[in-house]
Amino acid sequence: MFKLSRYFSIASIVGTGVILVALVLLYRQLAMEELIAQQRSAHAGYAGIVSESIWPDYAAFVKATGHSPFGDFNTQPQYAALAAAARDRLRALGLARIDILNPSGWVVFSTAGEAAGTRLSDRHGWQRALGGQSAVDFTTDQAARDIIASYFPLRSHNTDEPAAVLVLSSDVTPLTRRIHTAQLRMGAGVLLVTSLLYLVLLSIVRRAERIIVRQEKIHREHRAQLRHQNNHDVLTGLPNRTHFSERLGESVKRARRARSDFGVLCLDLDRFKLINDSLGHDQGDLLLKIVARRLGNAIRESDLAFRLGGDEFAVILENLGEAESAAVVAQRIVSCLADPIELAGQELIVTASIGIAIFPRDDMNPVKLVKNAEAAMYRAKQWGGRRYEFYTQDLNESAAQRLSFETALQRALSQNEFELYYQPKVACDDKKVVGIEALLRWQRPGTGTVPPADFIPFLEESGLIIPVGEWVLRTACRQNRAWQEQGIAPVRISVNVSTRQFRSTSFVTCVESALKESGLAPKYLELELTESLLVDNAEQAIHIMEKLKALGVTLSIDDFGTGYSSLSCLKHFPVDYLKVDRSFISGLARDGKDAVIASAIAVLARDLELRLVAEGVEDHKQVKYLREYGYDELQGFLFSHPLPADELARFLEKGLAKTPLTLIYGNSDDAQSA
Repeated sequence: MFKLSRYFSIASIVGTGVILVALVLLYRQLAMEELIAQQRSAHAGYAGIVSESIWPDYAAFVKATGHSPFGDFNTQPQYAALAAAARDRLRALGLARIDILNPSGWVVFSTAGEAAGTRLSDRHGWQRALGGQSAVDFTTDQAARDIIASYFPLRSHNTDEPAAVLVLSSDVTPLTRRIHTAQLRMGAGVLLVTSLLYLVLLSIVRRAERIIVRQEKIHREHRAQLRHQNNHDVLTGLPNRTHFSERLGESVKRARRARSDFGVLCLDLDRFKLINDSLGHDQGDLLLKIVARRLGNAIRESDLAFRLGGDEFAVILENLGEAESAAVVAQRIVSCLADPIELAGQELIVTASIGIAIFPRDDMNPVKLVKNAEAAMYRAKQWGGRRYEFYTQDLNESAAQRLSFETALQRALSQNEFELYYQPKVACDDKKVVGIEALLRWQRPGTGTVPPADFIPFLEESGLIIPVGEWVLRTACRQNRAWQEQGIAPVRISVNVSTRQFRSTSFVTCVESALKESGLAPKYLELELTESLLVDNAEQAIHIMEKLKALGVTLSIDDFGTGYSSLSCLKHFPVDYLKVDRSFISGLARDGKDAVIASAIAVLARDLELRLVAEGVEDHKQVKYLREYGYDELQGFLFSHPLPADELARFLEKGLAKTPLTLIYGNSDDAQSA
């Protein structure tokens, strides 16, 4: 492929040559036309002189020649006189030659004696002059002289027909030579000018060529960058979902031809949303970069990792050989990701759930293969994460059920399928109902009541927990205010707060709005927070809790003892209650270790000036132990199952809120019958 400058050089050289030749030829043509025009004009004047001074005296002599060839006329006195007169005119006019031709084209007189008697009837000028018109010819004679000959008709008196033709010839050789010299000079000048112009234009073209080459390079790099961006994730640099689909299709084709196996790993980080919400998106992005780098280090050289979006990754395991090799790679990924990561001044442990599907064992369609790997990944996540699972046939049914379940949950809020049940809390000292916990229930059409443990994790995972949690908060506040307006003694109503809900930027505003809309005094609202929620980002959690305390609400730590407790953080949390998990309460009478833990928590709470609530109380022996340990409030089936709002209202209206426990249950050790 020629460069632009080469094209220009060839075209310009050819063009310059054509222009130069055209200019030179045009100059010569114009110069010769001007020379011929000048000579013709001069000859016309000479012809007038000849016709007036010579022709009248010798017309009869020429006419006497008739139409016959030249004979011995040159011996006659008239011929000699004509020749003398012509020679005189020749010297006076500077003519090279004078010829007179009769109507037959014979030269009857010529100053060049050897021409007399020749016939020139084939000359175009003679033919035109014989027709009554003057003409001019440019010829080169045998002596290499350039001759301009003019032909004029000579007429007899009283007739318009030409009796002879006068030919006047001038030697213009010196003039044509000067024209030729000027032509050469002009050509040289034009060549010089065009050469300079060529050099200027060539430099411009070469500069333009360099600019074009540079632009083409930039465009190639830009196109390459666009291709890379279209096929790679901007944040991590890993190939993206588009590239994953293309590469997966190629892997399927190769595996079909070679009749070999390959694996697909779908990977999802555990609790990444919590990290992202608590530390911010910048730190979340940094974490994804670290995960991508570790993922690349954990896989084999023949494998390729992809980021599909968010915290979802995938790996194509080429040249698998056997399914167990996929498990080895998956376990290496799990172990590599589990190494501690320092982020925003905190040490985090990131875990992942991995699903594995094998081609062609699990499917030969690439789309279904990925779907199967994702189903296995969800199974790993359901079983606690930080593990890998192979795809099995029963996962398809589970995935379909999961999709149906999530769709039903999305519809439940708008269709008013959720409702609140309420379970009372009683005081250990004065044996009165001092609080009520609002518990979410789902009445699914065609199914009935769905246990909270079956649907709340789905709400958390899908993000629906935020609007549902807001509905619970507002509904509980309105219901508590309604009971007070019915004359029931005011008690605290506690609402469980999810991690996502607590980390939401609008949570404090939502609490304030719920209190204002319901008219409930803030001291009658208690928010129950989980330990893990508070410890993941203690500084931010403290900041949010201080805002809530400024509103006047009560705060408690729910399920205390089961989460990632940090006693160094606990002393800084502005909480009012510790709610001890039922797992430590149920074995008080049977397991001495549970009793030790329950007692130790009581000592801790007393020293930190925190009040204690025990949940899951089911018999009177547990009540006895908890009273001895100094617990403040009790909650469990021993006192009441969760009840709908109207039933709890009747429970409170009977005065049970003011009745001592001994009057309700007596001294029986077995309260199960209650």
